[in-house]
Amino acid sequence: MKKVIYTLIFALSFSLIPLQTASASDWKHVKAGMDYQKAGKCELAIPQYQKAITIAKKASTYRSLANCYEMLGQQQNAATTLYAEAALHQRLGDTQTYLATKQKADNLNSEVEVHFEVDKVNAGNLAKYEPASGAYFGAYIAQDTRYEGASNKYPNKYTDFNNLVGKQHSTYFVYHKYGTEFPKAVAEQVKAAGGALQLAFEPHEGLNSVQNDAYLKQFAQDAKASGIPVFLRYASEMNGTWVPWNGNPTLYKQKFQLVAKVMHDNAPNVAMVWSPNSMPAEKVHDYYPGDASVDWLGMSIYSNPFNNGNVSLNTENVNPLTFLDTVYNKYPTKPMMISEFGASHFSEATNGTRKDQTQFGQAKMRLFYEGLRLKYPRVKSVHWFSVDTLTSRYVSEGRRLNNFSLTANSKILETYKEIVKQDYFLSTVVNGEFVSSSKSGKGTINLNNATVRTAGNLNLATYVKTYDPYVSKVVYELNGKTVGQSTAFPYDLSVATSSLQASNKLKVTVYDSKNKVATTKTVNFKKAGAVGNLQPGQLQLFMNDKAAFTADGISELSVAPYSTGGRTLVPIRFISENLNSKVDYNASTKRITIKKGTSSIMLTIGSKSGSINGKNVSLEAAPIVKNGTTFVPLRVVADGLNAKVNYDTKTQGISISQ
Repeated sequence: MKKVIYTLIFALSFSLIPLQTASASDWKHVKAGMDYQKAGKCELAIPQYQKAITIAKKASTYRSLANCYEMLGQQQNAATTLYAEAALHQRLGDTQTYLATKQKADNLNSEVEVHFEVDKVNAGNLAKYEPASGAYFGAYIAQDTRYEGASNKYPNKYTDFNNLVGKQHSTYFVYHKYGTEFPKAVAEQVKAAGGALQLAFEPHEGLNSVQNDAYLKQFAQDAKASGIPVFLRYASEMNGTWVPWNGNPTLYKQKFQLVAKVMHDNAPNVAMVWSPNSMPAEKVHDYYPGDASVDWLGMSIYSNPFNNGNVSLNTENVNPLTFLDTVYNKYPTKPMMISEFGASHFSEATNGTRKDQTQFGQAKMRLFYEGLRLKYPRVKSVHWFSVDTLTSRYVSEGRRLNNFSLTANSKILETYKEIVKQDYFLSTVVNGEFVSSSKSGKGTINLNNATVRTAGNLNLATYVKTYDPYVSKVVYELNGKTVGQSTAFPYDLSVATSSLQASNKLKVTVYDSKNKVATTKTVNFKKAGAVGNLQPGQLQLFMNDKAAFTADGISELSVAPYSTGGRTLVPIRFISENLNSKVDYNASTKRITIKKGTSSIMLTIGSKSGSINGKNVSLEAAPIVKNGTTFVPLRVVADGLNAKVNYDTKTQGISISQ
């Protein structure tokens, strides 16, 4: 059990802004703005600050402008201004101030994303234990109020907890000290409950205690003998000063690589998880041990009403999801888990204030779990830290501030049960040693600028985040007509596709807790004919549509097929891999190599010259990279992969088959 749980410092004091010398031309406007602001006349101060920024872009001026916007209740303008300030800090290389300023902007920013549900999502190539869609859900319950000190009452706490929640958890996690033998008894109980094990493997004696020795090899052999998937979260939260393995990134990476090699060589059922804490974020990437050693990314995130128990640092408008971005966006090819998450439902501040926080806990839980589903599709696992730190005997005295126990609060437990009962949250681990394989499952696609190609109902779910965590309702207008409203995550709406037009506008209006409009968004989308069942080896794409269809379901491309100079360009990696070809890319030479059996294609980004099966060919258009996706002329697919290609001018559909 870790000794401390650190959360982010969400508020950035004005004093952290670097001092800057104002030029004479902008100072008169800054001074006028300050005088107006001091007099409580922010509506007059704002034009002065705006004028000063056109003359000289300075962090201090941006912050003053943002403060005025916030005082007038213009949270979105304040957020936009703070993002501009954050960009200045980033350009100056001040990562800590950049992240803190961005966090303050995130707190005030409003977001609306509308997604529609699909029955089958094709995720392409999957990592070890990665589900095509959906997310595993698990918990740490060894110190939960229900079980701590009550082992005789519950012979298998994991089975009991499954029964209590009404659904089998796919994973459970425990903490384990490096140097002690593999926790066989725990693994047996988790296995009996139908789950996999997430193991926080912690070298409390320091990194130098980790060696390629008999102990580590025996540990790997015992992990394999457990007969269940094991997610090994080795030396997590390494970016935090509260763990003894912090402070030497080079040594940390060497030891992670060592452990990963021993596990990969001896225990194919073990997936290595690299899992920093959400803070401090500025040096987290210094500890990344490399793609070859990391199977899954992870992160520990907590949502507490007060930062570090300080009542002056209220965190109600903080979105815990934004802490994911630092890692999630940096390593786009890896699945990610939330190794630990908890939202407090009862808190005690350092000044002795005790307060029920049930509404806070419910709101943050819904925002986090539903937000993962809609906004972070590569997060494929999430674990709740179910501990009352106020009473648990393993928590240090200075950290007895919050209650995260699911069983200590009936409302929190019911909210949790309501969320995880959704099909999206998976009860069994797939795609690896000791488990079955699955290439598709239910998922969602962003509705904005999409083309809906489904029969029956269009089922919508909306990710909503505003400056007010207690959204009262979300109202939907379709093509100018109110069609429904929802009062809780996932803010769902079901619309008959027969009622849709060829082109549609969906207006989403979000109301805050005071029934005031917090934000609005209009989403444009189209309706087209449904795609029929496809056989293995068949692909269906459409011009200017990010949705691509295979026998395994729908894939959402980062960039849609498009036309330039009369030539149709398509994403070569997606097509090649779904036609069972292997694609390699050499970044230094910009060379693309595609192999399938004895056939091969060699192309170069920006060049119209290539080769197919060793024969030089001239391309209609040079391969090009857009948003990280390589596009080639459609003719390359037909000639190089021996595929049948058909283009329907009426539907703008591209049919490809082997």
